[in-house]
Amino acid sequence: MSDTYSKQWKVERFDTLDSTNDEARRRVLAAAPSGRTVIWADRQTKGRGRGSNVWWSDEGSLTFTLAIDPRHERIEPSQEPLMALVSASSCVRVVERLLGRAISIRWPNDIEIDGRKLAGILVERVETPTGPWLLIGIGINVSSNLDVAGTAIRTRATSLAESGLGRIRPDTRRRWRLYVLLKLLSEVAYQVDGLSNDSDPLCDFFEPRDSLAGQAVRIQQGEKVIEGRGCGINPDGSLRLMTDGGLTAIYGGQVLRD
Repeated sequence: MSDTYSKQWKVERFDTLDSTNDEARRRVLAAAPSGRTVIWADRQTKGRGRGSNVWWSDEGSLTFTLAIDPRHERIEPSQEPLMALVSASSCVRVVERLLGRAISIRWPNDIEIDGRKLAGILVERVETPTGPWLLIGIGINVSSNLDVAGTAIRTRATSLAESGLGRIRPDTRRRWRLYVLLKLLSEVAYQVDGLSNDSDPLCDFFEPRDSLAGQAVRIQQGEKVIEGRGCGINPDGSLRLMTDGGLTAIYGGQVLRD
């Protein structure tokens, strides 16, 4: 794949933002950007995960949001739920090339190495006066100092540096973040083009990397918790879950951790 794919994005970098998703939302509501846009912040003060979760980051973290016009990308409304999987598979492909090892995906939005979280994805749909936009927030621990994070994060997270990339000096942190960002932008652009062209289903890529396959799974959906055993990913991006009532397709919710 050519790195010219990364040149298809307009990148806007900020020293500090409350949230890259929130800034991207403000942008598309004020005036739709022209083409693919990236909002990249060195630091977020109010980074968000799924639901009410907070996304912790520091100067070694890569945090950015992709703003995509699905009509311009020829993405049908029925394909929009696949964007989380497109983003996750793009992250996995880039990281596997960097580290030379297989990593896993915890449906729908977490990238893991040996059961520890390396990256997270938050996809939001925004209705604007000119039509819907998709905002894809991505956070990756490149050389994050997890020793200063809270206990819950420190015990469940990892970074590229810890997982095989090696020590990254403070004076090279920004270059490493930029390098990973450009590789990701190339991969996402390539995968989005493949999605709009009905290329190979993402579920085939996910199958050997699905960390929930064969595992007991609990999904929080509002006040309800659905329990079952993970049975893979459907072509439409939903999770297959074997429950007491039989095989069920799960389209949303939070996977609860023990």
